[in-house]
Amino acid sequence: MLKPHGILLLLLGGLVGCNDQTPCPQWSPSCRDASRTSSASALQYASTGEIRDLLGKADFKVAFTYQSHLYLLTPGATDAALPVVKLVDQGNEGQGGSVGNPTSPTFSPDGSWLAFVGDRKSKGSTTFIVKAEPSLQPRLAVARDSGLFYEPRWHAEGATLWLYGVNRAMSTWNPTDSTVDGATFRAAIKGSSLDSLGPATVAGRAVPGAFKGGISLNGRWVVTSYGSSVLWNTKDNSRTLLNNGMQQCNPSMNPYDSSASRSDYFMILGFGGATPVPTVAGDMIEGQHEHLWIWNHADKAVWKADPPPNHSSWQRPRWSTHPDFATALAKRSGTPLDDGIGYDLYLVKISDNAELANGSEATLQSAKKTLRLAWDNDAGFSEPDLSHLWVAR
Repeated sequence: MLKPHGILLLLLGGLVGCNDQTPCPQWSPSCRDASRTSSASALQYASTGEIRDLLGKADFKVAFTYQSHLYLLTPGATDAALPVVKLVDQGNEGQGGSVGNPTSPTFSPDGSWLAFVGDRKSKGSTTFIVKAEPSLQPRLAVARDSGLFYEPRWHAEGATLWLYGVNRAMSTWNPTDSTVDGATFRAAIKGSSLDSLGPATVAGRAVPGAFKGGISLNGRWVVTSYGSSVLWNTKDNSRTLLNNGMQQCNPSMNPYDSSASRSDYFMILGFGGATPVPTVAGDMIEGQHEHLWIWNHADKAVWKADPPPNHSSWQRPRWSTHPDFATALAKRSGTPLDDGIGYDLYLVKISDNAELANGSEATLQSAKKTLRLAWDNDAGFSEPDLSHLWVAR
């Protein structure tokens, strides 16, 4: 059904592209391209108990991409068991039902929904939504009739849960009017379906461009990057250009409780080099992607994570739905930085009991612990692979 603003929403009560079989197991060769069988069996994993020890929580979910597939990882039956890993994509998320390249998995705050982009290579890509359970699930497809709906993010306003997305991958700052190019859209979850897409607002204000890095729980702060990093304060409608406009990437807004005073914090990855990183402890020089950073609206890094032992740098960080944790890829030492492969998937413990949100900003805080979650002994994860972690509060 064509909706206002030239935007099309597709609601699919069953699974799509499965030769009209209803239902059809999404891991069945008859329901998908037979060449796209699961590749996750090549991976090794931390045990369920090791993961729970780092998280301090029994209930968790991790969505990740690997070799052009999207997987959902959930706890095994016992702490000694490996986690359960299930394939999520159907192999037809590309344009016109072709083979896609899933990316940008994103859990809703309560962990019930998982959104992802069907094809990172397509300029007309569709975002899909499934129930985040390790079993056959109906799939909703969200597409704009005039282009991209990318970088899905969730945000609740009152009792309504919204899915946000943008129409471009890179951000360009417009100094004349303090806006970002592009646009942001949103649709509301209504039961087990979505309402129609429309231009996005946050806290009643129109989003001033393509803001793709997420929204603080209290709705006050919204971030974007992949070009210039910009933090938007919805309370006074101010927009702040950060890091002197130099390129950063992989922004993700904090998941602090709505009352947290540090709701401006966001995670980011820099490029290193001769220009120092401004931190609350003074300027620091780093190599390319050497640290994970958490930044604030005063344009200072307040937290960092060094690479794990035997790893040289980071890629694709993402703050989880829980304030104490993140996921990221870590590059194995001794492998070329620019070859795009040789990564392992890590869990990162940011802080204990959200102490980063309540501690002094005079001290540069650091990651508490890391855990290698998934890896292989061959090429490993590749540079485009993304992940997201949901942890029970």
